[in-house]
Amino acid sequence: ALPVSRPVVPAAPVSELAQGSAEQHTPVPSLASTPPEASDALPLPSVRPSASSAAASHAPQAIPGRDGAVIAFFAARGGVGATTVAINTAASLAARGNEVCIVDLNIELGDVCVALDLDPTTSLAAVARDANKLDGSTLRRRLARHSSGVWTLSQEGNVDDVDDDFAANLPALFVLLRRNFDYVIVDGLRGFSEHVLASLDSATQIQLVLGQDVMSVRRAARAITLFRRLGYADNRLRITISRAAKSPVTRQEIERSLRFPVYATFRDDPRRVQAALDTGALVSQLSAGKGIAKDIGEFAASLESERRQTADRGHVIQRGGLFSAIAGLFRRKGSR
Repeated sequence: ALPVSRPVVPAAPVSELAQGSAEQHTPVPSLASTPPEASDALPLPSVRPSASSAAASHAPQAIPGRDGAVIAFFAARGGVGATTVAINTAASLAARGNEVCIVDLNIELGDVCVALDLDPTTSLAAVARDANKLDGSTLRRRLARHSSGVWTLSQEGNVDDVDDDFAANLPALFVLLRRNFDYVIVDGLRGFSEHVLASLDSATQIQLVLGQDVMSVRRAARAITLFRRLGYADNRLRITISRAAKSPVTRQEIERSLRFPVYATFRDDPRRVQAALDTGALVSQLSAGKGIAKDIGEFAASLESERRQTADRGHVIQRGGLFSAIAGLFRRKGSR
């Protein structure tokens, strides 16, 4: 087993976008006994670079051009509303004058274009293959654009176009997107397949989205362990609670269990969310400044503020680095 350091609270300021309950609650035993280094963590590769070499390969790097932020939304489990948060965050950032692209990495069953009522103009895999040949104008001609101003890139309807080099092509794609957009929002990340690892390697920030339930928290703890073993620094990780409501699994219990501060909370607002999904609209278009739309607006403002403060500290992993090593190990384990 690989050694895992004790959890460290990120030094960066944590935005309090929603106040937790001030009431005292009885601790939830299932959470209190499940720290991130718990023995039931996801299976991990038995070999990886040393701590010093991993740290060096993950040193912050800026890229020429716009140098946008890549924010990856990783769902602790299905059904926590990560796609709703990702889509509406992208739109809120666009409304604030930013150039924004959302990439749907759920290859088989992506929901981004469905939720936005868009027809993809090309496939994600095709754009990734051509990333080194495209400039800003040719790139935009191959993306679908929503009325909110958000550009989208999806594999919807083109599953057969994904080839063996898909994951290896993603780092160059994300460099291209960062050069042409202020924010690149990545949705559809589930598990730790090769294309998910390639996307996480390229992310400047990972938003771990969970619900207020024991399964979410336990899976989030396991994900945090794996993020650390893959060499992702704590200051790239944010804990986000979605569909927040009154629950024995409180914000305070989650922070205590994960030993990590909660960055943002989005209230449970099923009526507004369902209305938006049914009409292909955004929650801000239906209920600007109310309910979850208010939470998302504050979240987008916090992302902007944080980016201004840390504009010179992006994280990009070059092709052939940690992703290639880990992906090779995963391939060998899967073939046994």
